[in-house]
Formats: sequence, C-alpha cells, structure tokens
Amino acid sequence: MKAKTAFDSHTTKIVIAEDELLVRVGLKSIIPWEKYNLELVSEFFNGDELLQYIRKYPPHILLLDIKLPGSSGLDILKIIHDENLPIQVIVISSWDDCYTMKQAMQLGAYEYIHKPQMTSTQLLEMILKIQAQLLHDNIRSNSRICKDKNSLIDFNIENWLSVKCANSFVLIYFTVHKNDKMENITTQKTVTSFIQEFISAKKEILLVSYMQNGCTLSVFSNDVSEHNFLKKISLLTNTLNANFKRFFNAKSIYGISKTCNADVSFQQALDQAQQAYASHFFSEKIYSYYSDSQIVSNCVEHSQFQELLKKIHMAFQQRNLENILMLIDQFQLAVPSEINNNKEELLYLIGTFLYEMADNQFSFYNDWIHELEKCGTFREVMNLFRCIIQGWYDKPLDKESHSTAFQIKNYVDKNYYSDISLIALSEKLHLTPSYISRLFKKEFGINLFEYITEIRIQSAKDLLKSTDFKIYEIAERIGFKSTINFDYAFKRITGISPSKYRDN
Repeated sequence: MKAKTAFDSHTTKIVIAEDELLVRVGLKSIIPWEKYNLELVSEFFNGDELLQYIRKYPPHILLLDIKLPGSSGLDILKIIHDENLPIQVIVISSWDDCYTMKQAMQLGAYEYIHKPQMTSTQLLEMILKIQAQLLHDNIRSNSRICKDKNSLIDFNIENWLSVKCANSFVLIYFTVHKNDKMENITTQKTVTSFIQEFISAKKEILLVSYMQNGCTLSVFSNDVSEHNFLKKISLLTNTLNANFKRFFNAKSIYGISKTCNADVSFQQALDQAQQAYASHFFSEKIYSYYSDSQIVSNCVEHSQFQELLKKIHMAFQQRNLENILMLIDQFQLAVPSEINNNKEELLYLIGTFLYEMADNQFSFYNDWIHELEKCGTFREVMNLFRCIIQGWYDKPLDKESHSTAFQIKNYVDKNYYSDISLIALSEKLHLTPSYISRLFKKEFGINLFEYITEIRIQSAKDLLKSTDFKIYEIAERIGFKSTINFDYAFKRITGISPSKYRDN
C-alpha cells in the first residue's frame, strides 16, 4: 500500500539523515523549529534504517546527506521517486560537483545545498517555501467535517437496527465550539455523557455515533406526521443549543438530513446531514436542513470569482487600495446564497491569490492560511481577507519610504558579497521581509535579489579582468555558495561562462 502523509495539523514534520554527528547537531540547533511550526520528528545516520522509517512514516521534508552508510542518499532518492513517497527532499552534501547534483535533481530532489556554504537563513527559506506549497496544495482537502467512511468511533449497530424498524427517521450531525472560534471542544466523554443524560427519557432519540469531529443523533417516529416530526426536530436542536450555551458557554451547529425511510442507509443519511451542516459557513444558521438543491450547488461555476480575483490582483499591482477593497466587496456579493458546500473551493481560490501575492515570503503565507482556516463563516473569511490586503500595504511610498529604499540599496551595495536574505535584512533593518521586497521593487523597478546578483556578476567581471584568482575563489569572494550557482548566474546575465569571459 502506498504510504500517505497528511497535513492534518499545521506542523511540518522533518527528518534529518546525516552520518556526521556534529552536522546533525548543527542542523538541529540552527533553526528555531517551533517558531515556524516545524517539528523535527527523527534523525538517522544509516540509510537502511532511514528507508524503513520513511516507508512507514513519511515526513513532509527530508534533509538528506548523499553519503550515508547502507543505502546512499541517491539510493534513497531513487526509492522515494519510484515508490512515489510524498516527501520533499533537500539534499545537503559535501560534494559540490555537477554530476551528483544533476543525479539528485533528476531523482526529484527539491534543492541541492553544498554543506560548507550552507547558512541557517538559506535552509530556513527553503523549508518555509516547501511548507507554504504543502499548505497551498492541501487547502482544498482541509475540511472540518470528517468525510472518511470509516471515521466512526462508536457506532451502535443494535440501536441503529431499531431505527431502521421505524417508519421514518432523521439524522442530525452536530459539533460544539468554543465561543465564536471554530475550535471543536467535543470529546467523547463530555459530549456523550451530556447527550445521553439529555435524551435518557426520550425513547425516540438515539446517540448513534461519536465521530472524530462531531456527534450523530438519530430521531425516529412511527406515527407522527411529517409536519409535526419536523417541529419536533426543530425543538430538539434549539433545546440542545440552549443547553450547550448554558452548561458549556459554547455554540453548537447542526446539519439535519431529509426525513428518511428504512431503505436509506446510515451513510447516505450521514452524507446529507454533513452537507446540510456545511451550509453554516455561508448561511451562519445554527441549524440547516438538507435539500436536493445542495447536490447541484456542489458544482457551481467559479469563473466570476476567478475573474474578480484577477481584477483584485491587477489593482494590487497598481497599489490602488480603494479599488481593491471595492472589488473585495463585489467578490463577497458575488457568492450565490445557494452555495452550501464550496468552502474548500473558496479557500483554495483565495489561498491561490495570497500565494502569488506573497512573492516568496512564505512565512507570511503560512500564517495567513492558518488564520483563514480558523474562520467559521464566509463573512469571517472576507473580513480577514480585507485585513490581510490592508496590512500588506503599510503606507504609500513617501519621502520616508524613499529614504528607506535607498538605505536598503546602500546596505546591499556594501555587503553584496555576504550572505544576504530577506530574513537577515529584516533583522538588520527592523523592517518586515515583505515590506523590504515590495519597497525595493517599487523604487528601483527590479527585484531585490536580481539586483544583488547583477552587482555580484559585475564585481566578478572586474575580478576576472584584473586578478589571477581562480573561478571558485571569485565565486566565494562575491557571495556565491557554490561554483555551479555562480557559473549559472554568470552565463544567464553575460551569455558566456566566466572562463570564456576571462579568455576574451
């Protein structure tokens, strides 16, 4: 069976595979793991032991040395590739040669770092980039309703059979939450004991199951009319809601299936109840009934949403905040009231926009997605969306910003040969990484790191003309961590290799 990793929690799981003890200790100590929701789950110095572990417990990210006892790093990469294990691999190696690097990249390595030149900021930025991509890829599948057919923790078959003997029944799926936050407080002990006490004298109500994220009640009736039956359901949910407020100071949300006959299976009724429950995201109703129209609503065309997001993106590039906020209002109004089950699709659309807007500032993107996923309603999502956009702007480019932009440029001009990253600049200049990146591009019309590369290549050209330094020495002097990267950047900008430039 194919191993499967899940992004259920927001902790990114990382494994280190390195045969040198000092390097392993260094890797563990150079990054503030908890600060960025990173969890170092295990470490290995032997390739065979590593392979056994990742086949059973695949991490999100593997920091992999090429030279390992037993199975080598390249062997591990090939197995990850061939078995399609869901692992992103950052190769950390003392070998700085094109052949090994090419092999690793062909086998699916995410990045290749030359160990002697590796810095904490370089490694952290790579890890955060992978973390952001994992979040982005999993937005669509992050549903708070447990949709696994095998998710029942306690399914009372005997009681369910008694329900099936009734003329009709309704299934109610519900959750209980702290205050206004969509943080589930249901535990099997507290909820089941409370519900069982509440329904003990009501023979027509059964606690069918306790699920990972919620509870399921079945209400059945033999001789009551449809109208009176639904009135009874309404009274039940209102009473439950009032009692959860009274005893737990908590809110509860309910999804109610159609009135079903004995031919309807438990899973069919549960699917209906969960779809009705999901409509709370848009309607904000305490309880919602399933209707056949919800089946159609699952396939709603999102082209108008995407078109509005394109307009928002264009206005964002033009720094027209007023227009952006107006378009966000239009976006909110464009959501049809009948959409009940497209929360994940909506978050995916907004998440995609934010991912592009983040412009490589992945720690910001990760924070935004975490906050968006906490939102319990569409209105909360849109309010947070507005706050993110407004916060991203800071303020228009004024004299102070103009001065700050040149301060950034002067620092880069004097320190281009050192390890410059947005995180390092942020700490040095006491500005947010996103502000530094945006301000520099606005003032000088060029990406900050493209500017750094151009300065380094210009310095390299001068050194190639005026000194006898070897190519790798020049690369080190101007801030490149490997000769491979230097050679690639030099060719990209000048059109020829450093050695040919020197010869000419």
